[in-house]
Amino acid sequence: MSDLPSRLKETIGEILPRVKQVIGYQKSFDQLHVTPLFIRRPEDVQRFVWDCFCIPNLTNYLAPQKQLLAPQPAQGEKVGIVLKGCDSRSLNQLLQEGVLRREQLLIIGLPCEGKIDLRKLGKKIGLEQIREVRVQEQKVLLQSNDRQETTLDLKDLLYDKCLACEYPNPLLQDVTVGRRVEIKHSGKLLYERVKQLEGLSLQERRDFWNREFARCIRCYACRNSCPMCYCMHQCLIETRRPHWVSQEVSLKPNAFFHIMRALHLAGRCTDCGECARVCPMDIPLDLLNRKINRDLGLLFQYKPGTDPELKPPLMTFSFKEEWDKGEK
Repeated sequence: MSDLPSRLKETIGEILPRVKQVIGYQKSFDQLHVTPLFIRRPEDVQRFVWDCFCIPNLTNYLAPQKQLLAPQPAQGEKVGIVLKGCDSRSLNQLLQEGVLRREQLLIIGLPCEGKIDLRKLGKKIGLEQIREVRVQEQKVLLQSNDRQETTLDLKDLLYDKCLACEYPNPLLQDVTVGRRVEIKHSGKLLYERVKQLEGLSLQERRDFWNREFARCIRCYACRNSCPMCYCMHQCLIETRRPHWVSQEVSLKPNAFFHIMRALHLAGRCTDCGECARVCPMDIPLDLLNRKINRDLGLLFQYKPGTDPELKPPLMTFSFKEEWDKGEK
């Protein structure tokens, strides 16, 4: 990945005159965190970064842009966006649902070999102690504030979803930068934790989720980071007419919120993992959505966000629908 950031900057600089802005990444308050970068001027390009910490799903910053629904883009009104393979599924789903129009976008596709999970890294070494991070091949080289160096295996730090990712290469793009990534595992690995949960008794599963939901502080970071939660000011959690659920932070309203959100994402969740990543309480919300995705995959042979031409199964009806009991 040595020369990839410079090649990306060159590509962004070339397309910038043709678009309103390009959405990418920039460093945040330290070397381990990134924040979205909205590139509108040539000088903004130099702030762009691409490394193993560029985790956020940037499609979340597309849905609120109302101008993207215009029938035809005016000159220079397209929006450019840098997309990883997994994030391209979210864009596909938004296109399926008519939230965005393909002709309004200029997509820079990036094959991705995985991103570092800061929670895993924090268990190896305190994040506040890290001064510099370098990735060389399959090793992560860390330098602490006291100049000591630590070497860790990259595979031990990657997100679980990255270790089992079926779509490391973008499913749609106008420009591709970087080499295609070869998939070296079975997609079934993604559902190992789901199968473990399914192996528990009904009461054990209920106790598990009660413990998790009871820890929720209702910050709504999961909802706000989800590209599929684009209802904006119409979310039923905040409606008062009718008043569906209280703002009380306790098990019952917490469970209502999370189960309601999971059901709204049924057949739509693209497994980007942002909900679990941003949760300050480390609740495995991706596990709940993945369970529903697996069931829908068995019922309808459908994976959200893999084909912009398909209709989500819960938005269609057929008298000939049959349950495929085979494993996916």
